Amino acid sequence: MRRLAYLAYLAGLAANVCAAGPRPIKVRLNGLDLAIDETTGSLVELAFPAVGTILKAEPQNASMLDVAYPIKAFPPLRLASRFSKAEITKDSNGLTIVWDSLGPSRTNYALPSGKIKARVGIRAADDGRSVIMTCRIENRSGAPIRQVRFPDFAGLKPVAGIEQTKLRFAAGVVDPFNESLYPSAEGFYSYQAIGWKDYPAGGYGRANALRWLDYGSLRGGLSVFQKKWETEDRPGVRTDRHEADPMSLRLVWEHRPMVAPGQTWESGEFWLTPHRGGWAKGIEVFRNYVRQVCPPREIPRRVREGLGFETIMMTEELETEPTKAYYRFSGIPRVAQDALAHGINVVDVWEYSGFDPPLPIPLRPQLGTPDEFFEAVRKTHAMGVDVVPHLTVQPVWTAYRARYEARHFPANVGDDWTFHSELIPLFRPGYTKVGMCLLVDAKNTVWQQDVLAALKDWIDRGVVSFSWDTFDSVSKGGQKPALINNAGKGPKHGASQGS
Repeated sequence: MRRLAYLAYLAGLAANVCAAGPRPIKVRLNGLDLAIDETTGSLVELAFPAVGTILKAEPQNASMLDVAYPIKAFPPLRLASRFSKAEITKDSNGLTIVWDSLGPSRTNYALPSGKIKARVGIRAADDGRSVIMTCRIENRSGAPIRQVRFPDFAGLKPVAGIEQTKLRFAAGVVDPFNESLYPSAEGFYSYQAIGWKDYPAGGYGRANALRWLDYGSLRGGLSVFQKKWETEDRPGVRTDRHEADPMSLRLVWEHRPMVAPGQTWESGEFWLTPHRGGWAKGIEVFRNYVRQVCPPREIPRRVREGLGFETIMMTEELETEPTKAYYRFSGIPRVAQDALAHGINVVDVWEYSGFDPPLPIPLRPQLGTPDEFFEAVRKTHAMGVDVVPHLTVQPVWTAYRARYEARHFPANVGDDWTFHSELIPLFRPGYTKVGMCLLVDAKNTVWQQDVLAALKDWIDRGVVSFSWDTFDSVSKGGQKPALINNAGKGPKHGASQGS
């Protein structure tokens, strides 16, 4: 009887072990605890002592990598880690996950020939506080990949409660667990707002303005940024919650490459920095990286030690009547005198230029003559006040399309950039087309020569500083944009400052 009881105990123990399934592979890297599902290679847990459990997901819901692989029979088809078999190698500095063939979300369709192979590396950073994640995808199949989601964090938890857990972007903050699960949009397309929230990459006016975000609270959290300076393939960010598990959040970085058969895609480095305290501690690593690839430039003494600067709008943008102008060129010295009396030695001048071709830089005739303008600049400089004209030279009118090979702005940017107090509404009413413009590629050498010639002419006439608007340029890490490099090679006529 005793032997039978022992055998029954062993049988029950074996049954419990089988029911429990594979154990996750755990690793601690620079204080961040990660657990990887042994079978699929998906991320099932993230934790940091100062924060607690940041992410926890059941293997069937966990993720790491997810790609769109549309086929004719089923365009929504996806390939993802959760459908795949992974090979995981662990060493002293981290681990490597390899999927020899990413598995599909549906198995009842014939797939194109070949396979999609993927590799994710997770290692401790040399800074002693961060973890680096990288991804490489090889398309060895007969069909293209149209979307990549990496890193894909499924199962984020409200680490500081529903109200205090924040998803913070460079230019906006979201309360991911305090938002309604139901769409607020009205009309037929309201279903688009269900589940997924979209935070597209961008600059002007968008929350996701940098390749950095922070998830957590003032008690602590996790900062994530992509180490890929000034490349055009900036990923968007999306989040997803479901009514079945509203206390879990999926956070993905969405890349939209076209990875054709035979091509390879690489993510670059994603740095994960767990931190105690608020987001300002988490952003330190990203800030150090920015200082490396874009070193701070020396700030002129008058800017560094000044109280600020005064901006004046000479007239309204679409105004043509001289009597409606707020200031004339001859009145700039009086503005400078008043500014100086209040401790301000920089006057930034707007709307001195009209809707004429931007190069050479035009002056509005209703405000005075060019001689009056440059005489006003000389007088203000004699007082110790700098006049800084505000330049917009990269957007050009359609007549310049051929000369500069100019292209259209992104949607909703260059369609109607006009304002006046008598318009209804006063900004971008939709029925004025005066401000229609195109964007010049800053690498265009003809445009660079025209800009430098125009600036040199003004510098020779006493204007030594400029402020900039709409300057869009891509350069290699640690290098200045081409126009600024070229400007630095010419004769030193004065200082050209961008702002």
